[in-house]
Amino acid sequence: MRASRYGIALALLVAGVAAGGTSSGEPRGTLAVVAEASHESGGVNYPSDVFVVDVDGRHLRNLTHDGASNGWAQWMPDGRRIVFQSHPSNTERGTWHIFVINSDGTHRRRLTSRIGGSAPDISPDGRRVSYVVQRRRKWDVYVMDSDGRHQRRLRTPHDEWQVGAPTWTPDGRMIFFVRTDWSHGVSSLFLINGDGSGLTRLACARSLSGVALSPTGRTLALEHSDPSASPTGSGDELTIADLRRGSGGLLLRPVKTIRNVWPGAFLWAPDGRTIIYENDAGTWVVDARRPEPRLRFPVQAYLYNLRWSPDRRWLAFSRSRVLATDPIEVATAAGHERRTVTRKICCLLDELAWAPR
Repeated sequence: MRASRYGIALALLVAGVAAGGTSSGEPRGTLAVVAEASHESGGVNYPSDVFVVDVDGRHLRNLTHDGASNGWAQWMPDGRRIVFQSHPSNTERGTWHIFVINSDGTHRRRLTSRIGGSAPDISPDGRRVSYVVQRRRKWDVYVMDSDGRHQRRLRTPHDEWQVGAPTWTPDGRMIFFVRTDWSHGVSSLFLINGDGSGLTRLACARSLSGVALSPTGRTLALEHSDPSASPTGSGDELTIADLRRGSGGLLLRPVKTIRNVWPGAFLWAPDGRTIIYENDAGTWVVDARRPEPRLRFPVQAYLYNLRWSPDRRWLAFSRSRVLATDPIEVATAAGHERRTVTRKICCLLDELAWAPR
């Protein structure tokens, strides 16, 4: 009976993400979608474009259509502009650059200087963009104003370690990033203030392969890789840890472990209290802190591109990124309603973003 009560509580929590009820009215808003061409360019990248489409399926627009490898699309908080990265797709030479474009396809403008940049992340207030610059075998974290001015390198370890995508905290004060030393197989999680001060190493492990910050900004999910992980294997492991301030500074305090997770196939629910993850048995939702049993997530979808609407009532997703017949869809988080947005975009990548209100 105790397990049953836990299950009911968790089911109510999932329904709460959808703002309650079995009907959420009509889905509204616009989606940014990154999709690749159905053929290889012959270079190191596939040509891909940034599209926008209204969730009712109307006004589908290709914003880039330039034969380059475009992606990593993010909406500015104003909901009218999109920031993305771009690289020539028909040659092994070239530099990643970061661009901004209006959602109607006008006023495309490059933000980065001649040294380039990639993996942009927009601060919550929309005033700054963090990104990565690679020069030869060195990767550095940079920050610039959202209009491209005041580009500066943060004082992070300047060596031949590769840097993962930097991510702003929800309050816009700090940035998380991971550095990987491939020669020794070690990855480290760092936290740094937006002005470049206060660099802190929070974790270091050979198995660290991914990090996701909760919407509250106070808890992290750290993914530890399993060399034997596969769709039919044991899967990776998630460590849920709180970010706390101790006598020696900021530190992580583990609170729970979630096992058997497909590599990279996990995300936080908007409430910051539950984790959704995928494995060989399906898609699941589980409390991030308490020992309640997992529940099957109502919408069985391709988890890498599952995204919530700003009002948290709807989910946008595709069941696959490799089958052109799989459309982009929206559904309530409780799974009661489901609608097709469009079947006209081929070969969806792991990028789907709902415009802010």
